[in-house]
Amino acid sequence: MSHSYFRARFCLTILPILLVLVFESACPAQRGDPFEGGEPRWRLVESDCAAQLTQQEISLIFPRSGRTSELVEVACTHGTSAILAYPIEPSTIIDEFRPRLCTRCSSSQIRMGVRVVFPFATHPATGSRLTTILWGDVYSTPGQWQTLNLPSLVQRFRDESVAIRQRFGSEIKLDGAFIDCIVLNAYTGPGRYRLQIDDLELPGMITLAQLGNSQPPNWRQLWRWRFAAPSAESQFWAQPNLAPVWIQHRGEQLSWLESLGFTGLVTSQVPTPEQLQTAQQLELGIISPPPTFGVEFPEESLPTLKGWLIGTALDKQQKGFVDEQARRVAALPKQLQRPLVAETLEDFFQFSRSTDEVIIPQPIAASAGSEQEKIHWLNGQLQATKQRSEGWVSVNLGVPPSISSQLIAAKQSVAPDTDDNELAVNPVGFRHQVTSAVIAGARGFLIRTFRPLDIKDAADSAQIAGLRLVQQDLQLWGPWIVGGQRVQSPAIDSSDWASAAWAIEDNILVVAKATSLGAQSCSPPTMGRPLHFGLAMPNTRQTVFRLTGGRMERIATEPGAAGARWAIEQPAAVETFLITSSPTVINFTRNQLAESANTVAADQIELVSRDIAHAARILESRFSGNAAASPLSLSHTRALSSAQRMVDSSLRALRNQQTLAAIQLNLQARDAVQSVLFESYKNASSALASPQSSPLIATPAALVLHWKIADACGRSQWQTLSMPGSEFTNLATMLNAGWSQQRRLEEQADLRVELVPGVAPAKGGLRMASYSKTENNPLQSGFAGASLRIRSASVPVKAGQLVRVSGNAAVVTNASAPDAGLLIYDNQAGPSLGQLVHGEKGKKIPIELYRFALADGEFRILAECRGECDMVMEDLRVDVIQPATNRYNFVTNPLDRIRLKGNSLSPPSGTLSPPIVSELPTPSSSASQPQSPN
Repeated sequence: MSHSYFRARFCLTILPILLVLVFESACPAQRGDPFEGGEPRWRLVESDCAAQLTQQEISLIFPRSGRTSELVEVACTHGTSAILAYPIEPSTIIDEFRPRLCTRCSSSQIRMGVRVVFPFATHPATGSRLTTILWGDVYSTPGQWQTLNLPSLVQRFRDESVAIRQRFGSEIKLDGAFIDCIVLNAYTGPGRYRLQIDDLELPGMITLAQLGNSQPPNWRQLWRWRFAAPSAESQFWAQPNLAPVWIQHRGEQLSWLESLGFTGLVTSQVPTPEQLQTAQQLELGIISPPPTFGVEFPEESLPTLKGWLIGTALDKQQKGFVDEQARRVAALPKQLQRPLVAETLEDFFQFSRSTDEVIIPQPIAASAGSEQEKIHWLNGQLQATKQRSEGWVSVNLGVPPSISSQLIAAKQSVAPDTDDNELAVNPVGFRHQVTSAVIAGARGFLIRTFRPLDIKDAADSAQIAGLRLVQQDLQLWGPWIVGGQRVQSPAIDSSDWASAAWAIEDNILVVAKATSLGAQSCSPPTMGRPLHFGLAMPNTRQTVFRLTGGRMERIATEPGAAGARWAIEQPAAVETFLITSSPTVINFTRNQLAESANTVAADQIELVSRDIAHAARILESRFSGNAAASPLSLSHTRALSSAQRMVDSSLRALRNQQTLAAIQLNLQARDAVQSVLFESYKNASSALASPQSSPLIATPAALVLHWKIADACGRSQWQTLSMPGSEFTNLATMLNAGWSQQRRLEEQADLRVELVPGVAPAKGGLRMASYSKTENNPLQSGFAGASLRIRSASVPVKAGQLVRVSGNAAVVTNASAPDAGLLIYDNQAGPSLGQLVHGEKGKKIPIELYRFALADGEFRILAECRGECDMVMEDLRVDVIQPATNRYNFVTNPLDRIRLKGNSLSPPSGTLSPPIVSELPTPSSSASQPQSPN
């Protein structure tokens, strides 16, 4: 990314601060009141002593400075307060704001303060907006002028917030508080007395309008001391209504996490008192493992503890551990009772009966199965757990270590200068993952990270930009995600799109996203491919708005058989629509878009610029630096040039405060560059048996390595390694070589493993079958775990070698579900990058995996049944190659022939079931299935 771009981002960041400073120095008249002439300013707004103002004027009698001051005569009975208020423009609560004024009276005890308004909180008794007063100095020099100050506003506000939460409950929303007036408690005792006020100063005052929150020009006339109780609709839409977004804490500064909009952090250890205090000040929640008996927490920090984490990555066998943890937490003191939170891998409904919140891991983007299938699976699990919990989903921010280690090994062979972090960051893919989870029904999120959040390089900066864009999406969708009801999704005239809809009364939100192959890692180009939507609407007078480009765009509709129909000529990869006729909802949405527009535009520039650089490097490696030799490369080069021009224009528009134009240019540039990335992905994946065959297409940045590795392997030679037992003809040979099996769910599944005679040229086959024992209770498939697993003998490999696994799998019976079948993977990248083999009965499906050896040692193949499946593996073979590091075009042979010794490696203890050959009765529906040779 260019230095000029970073300088521009710096200017965009520092410009608002400079404007505030210039504004303050240029407009001193708006920072105080000398009470020189005009009408009286102070208002008697409240008292408990029947107070009256018997005289009030701008008086010439002995002002402190200038010619006049304000004179107020107060008459009252017994009580404690007679509140005078001086409205000011709504302002932020910062320590630099230090209001002061001068007063003189014949009696003492007059006190100065400021009123704080909490826009998202209501008083439990009155139903009106919640307010409080922060008090400062007390008048103590009767008969003389005294300056009253109010220092340390932030600390006073924090102390008052703690008191409010103790009084009204820890869940009360105190976000967005501001100061709207200066107050004086003018009560000095019963009787009649005079009070003079002069020289009000407001140094350090920063108004909400200066921070981008517009205020009406007649704000002073609209000011009221008492707020009328809002309607139920206004009260709902005035609240943040945010879906909780938690972050896995890896030692980051809590203020950094708070600035990124997180609800709180999930820790691996019980927090320290210092962490609790800091989190409390920042209004961050903490979910941690439960404490041991005897551990004490500061009482004032207890509201910060939101839940106890009693396990992560739990499987069915750990259900007893979870129950034990639940009993231990139940024995904790009452003040430490908190909801139980657990992340599980399977058996979600059963775990939801022991915990208050089950977190469901979202299948990673690179794993087997289409995005539509993953959304469907996740929706099913959320439906099972939402009966008892809110419905939280954990989403990976970045590429998991099992894949990133493969990418690092590849770049060390052919591109050692490539930054490791560049390969592991995929902000566009992260946004698509979160959007898929929202469409599946998630109402809360745990962001899983693999290293601390930071901004050390361009990749970090892009990842944070992508995270901010996701937070903006969730803030906009929040009311419907949190408080809405799922309704029927709209009909879309493309099978490559998924969508969901939520309703709050008659207000409907629709979110749709592209889900074509590869859309989870690099967004497909969507502009120029019109989409047509159809949705049943409860009110025919409602308007359809498209929320795009930072604005609300009214969409023309026409009546259809099922309701209203509308079309989008230039759809983005993620589309949002609002169907409403409510002015309150329209204002809420418009304000949300306006408040985030500048940040969205700047972050979009960051991401599109990064993708342009990635795409240029892909073209260079794909066409070996000779882009002019291919019409396709010329087309891609022109697309990238066009995208760069649009990004440059977008940056100029943003500098000129033309934010909406900048966002629109970014969307067009994104589509142009994504067309290059997506075509490159399709080209790379088309030569593979499945997208999981190679880790080099897991992220857009890794595509550069795909063609570099292909070029390097073209100058080297594949070597076949012997894997004893891979012929599947001799049981003793297989057992001696270290083949083993592992079984689960035997109470639910009929599991069989057997050797079958092969059909030439195959010598033999290994059949793996898993059938449900209950006809009406099918086995869970997809991402909930395996019922049967085979582990091969080991093959010695050397670090840096590229390993190729090939073979075939014959389909004995049709798969019971799209996400069921035989998952083939290895011990280097694990199941997250496994090939899911399934198909029609009688067909042979090719098996193909490419993996880098991460270290000298053993390489093993694993195969496991997911759901109900019946497959026969044949012709299993392992080849290795050392990618050439020189540029000479001749074949090299750097490997020694490797011969295996039978029974040289023993299987892990405690994981093996009985012998690998067992008898499997032929299911009645599959009479032609191969039989056991025994």
